[in-house]
Amino acid sequence: MSNEPYRIVAIPLQADPPVVAGMRFQDLIWPAASIALDVFLSRHGKWLEPALDIERALILSGGISLAMVRIQSRSLPAWLMVIGVFLCRPRRYLP
Repeated sequence: MSNEPYRIVAIPLQADPPVVAGMRFQDLIWPAASIALDVFLSRHGKWLEPALDIERALILSGGISLAMVRIQSRSLPAWLMVIGVFLCRPRRYLP
């Protein structure tokens, strides 16, 4: 045995750690994108104030639901990708 100190080896994580409210970094893009879309539409839209409030609520709730809702440990954008790949792949039929 040697008198050298033990080496600490980092073990890679199996899953990304949650950052805010159970969301990972890749999930935080959806609320950020919804806030950016809301700012863009509120500055360039010529709507009345009550319509803007409804629009803000819908866009923000959509962004948060895209980030937080998980079905069988997959997020909604991942499920949309699975559905899109399934629908776009070629079909093979036996005669």
